[in-house]
Amino acid sequence: MERVVKPKRDRYLFLNSKASLRAVDGTNTLNYSWRLNSPIEINENAYLQVVSRSYEGYVLEATTSKPYVIRLISTSSPSIVHTSTRNDTPITQGTIIDIGYNFRDADKAIEVELPPATPLNEITLSINNDLSTNLGIATTTEFLIVLKITEREPETLVYGSLNNSGIQSYGK
Repeated sequence: MERVVKPKRDRYLFLNSKASLRAVDGTNTLNYSWRLNSPIEINENAYLQVVSRSYEGYVLEATTSKPYVIRLISTSSPSIVHTSTRNDTPITQGTIIDIGYNFRDADKAIEVELPPATPLNEITLSINNDLSTNLGIATTTEFLIVLKITEREPETLVYGSLNNSGIQSYGK
């Protein structure tokens, strides 16, 4: 029997707003979805993060400026603990993968662990110009977001000492 190890390599997804399916509410887009040409097989220890983003149509006003919040929708992550309001209702849907202004680089990336043994067929993002609401952004805003998926070797865990087995004999 031969063991084969899948090579670990980074994958980059270039998500352009023009190529997405959109969930629109009036003048705002709530969610953007992209179907992948070929599914990405996630084994274990896979992480996703935003490595770059650029928005067009973003107007910066010093008094009312708020950062964009990007959430990954329909993907749970064991590395994220969600909070609720006092009424036990989720504050917003999705796992936050980036918070930042357009004029700043995505250098403080949030790395999110992806669920293992899951094929990734589609990516859905919610982008908001507010920290606590889900109102979306103007449908006229065009953007490009680059996501990186990295798979790492599992860490080896050792519990206790492996040399502590002792044999005792009782008898005469």
